[in-house]
Order: sequence, then structure tokens, then C-alpha cells
Amino acid sequence: MNIGFWVMIALVIVYVVGLVIRNKSFQHVPVDQLGSWVGANNERVVIDVREKDEYQSGHFPGSINVPLSGISGQFSKIPKDKDVAVICRSGNRSMQAVRILKQNGYTRIWNVARGISAWSGQTEKGNKPGKLQS
Repeated sequence: MNIGFWVMIALVIVYVVGLVIRNKSFQHVPVDQLGSWVGANNERVVIDVREKDEYQSGHFPGSINVPLSGISGQFSKIPKDKDVAVICRSGNRSMQAVRILKQNGYTRIWNVARGISAWSGQTEKGNKPGKLQS
């Protein structure tokens, strides 16, 4: 085998290790444990970062809709003194939101792994958001 092959293998390994390290810096809540995670402490908040129409079609009960597209303008409304779980459809946008929140001083942030699409519990429909901090 030629050296180009081994260089390519090395680059793939470095890339995969980087992804693993980056994702390990997040705390995760498995979606199937979200209900018990919230129920274990009434100070916990769930933020849904999907767009408004996605949120209205079905969301985790009591979650607050703060779309990723506007999250930077909502920092003052997301509590820093509470545990906050961030959810989206599949887990990709919530990971982006977690990164943004961590870069802005949030330390009690969890990403909901696999998102609402993997949630098998009840959902609420419409615009019945929980309350954001005033």
C-alpha cells in the first residue's frame, strides 16, 4: 500500500477522534430518560430549538420554544442558574445550541440525544410554551 493510503487513514482517525472529544464535552440526556430527568428536579427547564411551526406540531410537555435561528437574542430569558436540557428534532440543532450557550457562559446545559423524533411519550401541540425567566 502506498503512503497516500496511510495518510488518508490517519486523517480519518484524527477526524473521528476530534468528533468524539468534541461531543464528550457535552452532557447528554437520553431522550427516553427526559421525563424522569425533568421530574427529578422542578428547577429543570427544557428548551426546544426547532422553528415555531415544528414546535407547534408537537413538543415535549412544558418545553419552551427558543428557535436556534434566534437564540442569540434570547440569552437573557434562558436561566443560567437552572439545569437546561436542549432538544430539537434529531439532536443536531440542539448540539449547535448547546455550543452557543456554553460559549456564552452557560454551564448547566444538557443536549437531548436523538431529539423529539425519538421521544415515545406524550407531546403537546400548538403554542403552549412553558415560561421563560423574566
